[in-house]
Amino acid sequence: MITKKVSFLCGVLIFVGVKGFKIPLEADYVSKDKLTYKAEIGPSIYEEYNYCQAKYPSISTYKPMEGSTLVFLQGVIRHGDRTPIQSYTNDTAVWNECGGSNDVVQLYPNGLSGNSGPPVKIEIAQPKAGERTRPNIFWKGNCKDGQLTDKGKSQHNILGENVREIYVDMLKYLDKYLSDGTSIRVRTTDVWRTQHSAQSFIQGLYPPYTRGDKVVVPLSHYPRPLENMRVNLEYCPRIRQIFEKIKSSKKFKKYLRRNKKKMKQISSVFGEYKYLDRKMKDSWFTIMDQLNTLRCHNKPLPCSASSGYCATKEDAELALKNAIFENQIYRHNKEFFNEVVRLTAGTFMHELLDEVNMVIEQDKLLNNQALNKRAHQKLLSSKERLPKFSLYSGHDETISSILAALKVPAPLSDWPPYASSVFFEVWRSNSDNLYYMRVIYNGEVLGLTSKNSKQQHQTISCDLSKCPLVDYISYLNALLPRNVSSECLRV
Repeated sequence: MITKKVSFLCGVLIFVGVKGFKIPLEADYVSKDKLTYKAEIGPSIYEEYNYCQAKYPSISTYKPMEGSTLVFLQGVIRHGDRTPIQSYTNDTAVWNECGGSNDVVQLYPNGLSGNSGPPVKIEIAQPKAGERTRPNIFWKGNCKDGQLTDKGKSQHNILGENVREIYVDMLKYLDKYLSDGTSIRVRTTDVWRTQHSAQSFIQGLYPPYTRGDKVVVPLSHYPRPLENMRVNLEYCPRIRQIFEKIKSSKKFKKYLRRNKKKMKQISSVFGEYKYLDRKMKDSWFTIMDQLNTLRCHNKPLPCSASSGYCATKEDAELALKNAIFENQIYRHNKEFFNEVVRLTAGTFMHELLDEVNMVIEQDKLLNNQALNKRAHQKLLSSKERLPKFSLYSGHDETISSILAALKVPAPLSDWPPYASSVFFEVWRSNSDNLYYMRVIYNGEVLGLTSKNSKQQHQTISCDLSKCPLVDYISYLNALLPRNVSSECLRV
């Protein structure tokens, strides 16, 4: 597949012509920018795990649900490849990975029908070096911390292209030509990299020649206090309390003691930076993230200025394995599982379910034989008609929360790679008009027999390759929070 050069606009998105478990012990690198290890725990649909790149859904392996009609599609994605979120004094990496596209923001004070302000190009600037300016010891390059790289944009552009091949070209479900931006719904978090990922995805799904010149796709996000695609520790203190209880458990302390010396050694390479020091004493998450963002770009790993020790690719592998294990401890803890799911995934899954229920009601109306032709046409052309596709652009924790809610076991629920995707398909049986849910994670249908085993991936009570919608809803309803405020504040 040829990767097209992508152009992006920010703000209002305007297209102008444009479960215990054993951690693997050995790791293999298959290329310079591809961090992989072969799973050794039980059946897995993965032949290998690649943190740097998720598998794409593919038209060559995709199969429609037999004897059924697709009536709704939801996609939840993790942002693509990005720069490190934290900076540190010993960082020698130069991040010139963000120059392949530009953000141009244009304000419309009186709405899109009014006059617009001048286009404003957004750039990352660097201060000039000097004794009286902040020296560039923490950051170098044309990117900002945590920014989607050009590689990350390309990942989602390709993902969008693959989705087009399946749902436009093959199934004829989504419109071939985008004449109205409201026919798809897009929500991101209030973070640049998720917004850019969504834009890149849509650019692949609807390239310039497949959309109108003045098509505007609304790109919405929630205020951070209300965000439900992230684990909102600040506004849900009960989650933090649960995680602290798990962290103080014998199992967790034993896990930390196992590699305490190694953790201290690796942490030393990040220099004397107290903020990072605090985050690296009782968790591998930050170490994993720092090292593996570098590994994904084959950039040199940092060295300690005091001891001279330099981090190695084996350190990056160890950090990744430990972070995966740590994430499983938090997500699949027997004592707190239901509560963790309710407070981390519950409100978002509830939102997805609400959307599905509304679409089902609409679909029933559209297939009501008693509805006269005029009323049918009015519904079809109504501005209130729901979109065929909703895209949610989030983070690794967004995907992890969904996989935990669906009880997807390890290693399938290992740390979601960059550009991971979960697609929820709602199908209507042509024979009895019953509805079914199918879930596809990184191109593989959940619940199907794996390539390497005759066993199935047991998730929830039904097979997610064809789960009766009533069963799916019943299962999730038992996990959804009844009163979010009271549950979150129960400390």
